[in-house]
Amino acid sequence: MRGLRYFDRLKFKGNRLIKHILIIFVTSVILVSYQNCAPQNRLERPSANKAAASAEIVVATTADVSKVTYDPLLENSAPSEAALLSVDLANGQASLRGSDNVVRNCAIDSDRLQSLSSILAAGKVCVPQAEPGAVTCMALSIADVKLEESDSDSTMLRKVVCQNGQYLCNGQDETFRSLLQSLVTAPPPGCSQ
Repeated sequence: MRGLRYFDRLKFKGNRLIKHILIIFVTSVILVSYQNCAPQNRLERPSANKAAASAEIVVATTADVSKVTYDPLLENSAPSEAALLSVDLANGQASLRGSDNVVRNCAIDSDRLQSLSSILAAGKVCVPQAEPGAVTCMALSIADVKLEESDSDSTMLRKVVCQNGQYLCNGQDETFRSLLQSLVTAPPPGCSQ
């Protein structure tokens, strides 16, 4: 009983039964405390669960959008501050704030205006639906796109973070955002600095 030598040094008045109970208790505490340290099983879930994890809930349509505003700091900017990019879909006019903070107005080329209009004509706004029992966090990304309707209703789009966000459904969000970004990085004639 080599392991009992440590406990023999303890000054217990009484029997060996207490020593054995103490050994069993300490061993149990150690085993229970390390049971969650084992590597977790990271196997792929079946495809049916993958579809459920990527489910979307439609919350709005974009057919009546008349103005699009894009600015990575949209929610953090002052109301009087001009947005990075603002596009009026009815007449194709855009205002673009340059790096010098000067706002320039110009007309968007017909290809990009048609692309924006076609995405929004059939578009829907979605939010992600978490899988039942899935762990989510409380993070929220900053809205960077504002879709305004002629009756002053507006919808803010934000990228998905921790199963929170609001975006264009069916994979259109990435295409839409890259189109807006292209208007900023390669502006139409008259808007460039």
